[in-house]
Amino acid sequence: MSFALSWKLFIVLIRLTFALNTMLLNVVLYDVYYYVMPSIAIFFLLDLFGKSKPKEARKWQRFSLIVVPIVFVIAFSYLLFVVDSCFSIPFSNVIFPLILLPVTHLYFRSKVSGEEKPSRWMMFAILVIILLTPYVLAFSGFNLAISAIGTATNEGERAKLASEYVRVITTSFWGLGGIEGGYISAHRALRGSYLDFQKFLMAGVGSCGEMARATKVFLDSLGVDSRLVGFVGEDHMFVEVKLNGSWFVLDPGYQLNLMTREERGSKRLSEIGGLSYVVAYTEHGLVELTQEYVKTDKIVIRVTNDGEPVANAKITLAHIFMGNMIWLPEFYSNTNGILELKIGPLSYNNSAIEPAEPYYWIYVNGQNTGFRVDSAGSGKVTYIEIELTSIVR
Repeated sequence: MSFALSWKLFIVLIRLTFALNTMLLNVVLYDVYYYVMPSIAIFFLLDLFGKSKPKEARKWQRFSLIVVPIVFVIAFSYLLFVVDSCFSIPFSNVIFPLILLPVTHLYFRSKVSGEEKPSRWMMFAILVIILLTPYVLAFSGFNLAISAIGTATNEGERAKLASEYVRVITTSFWGLGGIEGGYISAHRALRGSYLDFQKFLMAGVGSCGEMARATKVFLDSLGVDSRLVGFVGEDHMFVEVKLNGSWFVLDPGYQLNLMTREERGSKRLSEIGGLSYVVAYTEHGLVELTQEYVKTDKIVIRVTNDGEPVANAKITLAHIFMGNMIWLPEFYSNTNGILELKIGPLSYNNSAIEPAEPYYWIYVNGQNTGFRVDSAGSGKVTYIEIELTSIVR
């Protein structure tokens, strides 16, 4: 059986599996491992140091012995879930080793009570299985995927397969509403700008940010030159991959692979009508790429104070997109108080992104100047002069 056919069958099998909503099961199992099991461990620890139970418990006492642990585990699991969701650190990975406590408790309880003590090897095996199972499942899948993709004949094919694989294993919460949508989206693997890759492999929940970063991890492992790229003004991220000296787009979120920059820019304009600012994220900083994707307008901003040019004034542009305030990267004026920008079209025409402002507000040193700028991508030049003393504070 050829590699191409084997891969297609593999993708079909995965998609059929996902059709049964097993990815929701992944999220639930993630919660069991990282929130419920540590909560049980903590309860065992508290119980270990608590008062001894009466030999002949009354009916209400027997009832409380069942209800109290259940309530505690539910409440503490929710607390761990909330804390883990609110902090940009892998908090759950720190708490997870607490599941050792129940096994330790059972071991010593049997020793004290005179019950037959479990075999040391059995205890060791239980600990190993409990601790390693989620990690083995996650990273064995990753390594198997890398091995399969690595057999492709050329870098372009490997890059495309990596992007397709990441899209297939991702549970997207777009279009989900109500409790299910809220529950799944709360398991996103993106912590600030950092991808918790382990969580992504285990739970698989994400949007374009997670998919782009995960694809980058796969490509790095495959030795394919790539970088993250963002449609910053429209809150979207994907990957560029360098093949034979040229950059091509891998956009797993939209299942668009190995497109040219111009093709992706044109596609984006057909999707929402606008593509205002594009940057690549490199280890040396940001690289502006807007003019490589779409036609632009040139914006010249001059900042003065009592008529004198202001050097190194911090200039930022912001607007509302899909109801959220989106900020472009910070810019600084030169010694003449001037900043030149190239902005792509802002002619939004898709109601799905509303509310969206088809212009940017200009901020100088953190203050909204009241000036705003738009762009039709027609090549025109717009001059804006901002006098700081005239800004109403």
